[in-house]
Amino acid sequence: MTDAGIRPQTTQIRSGDEALSRITGAQAPSGIPVVITAPVVERPKRSASSRGRRRPSSAARRAPVGQSVFDSAA
Repeated sequence: MTDAGIRPQTTQIRSGDEALSRITGAQAPSGIPVVITAPVVERPKRSASSRGRRRPSSAARRAPVGQSVFDSAA
């Protein structure tokens, strides 16, 4: 601090001294509660490309008529 040219002031204080309130800016509570609301976070809008590929419909997954699932594996 000496290099910066700062000369600190020291004060001898005890709990409850007026100097402590003056130095710290302490005040008696107002009794009015502080209401802090959470910030509103906007979610990005989803586009069709962000949904990914869709699964084929159940009709497209079915085996052709007359064939069972086991026949198509052979």
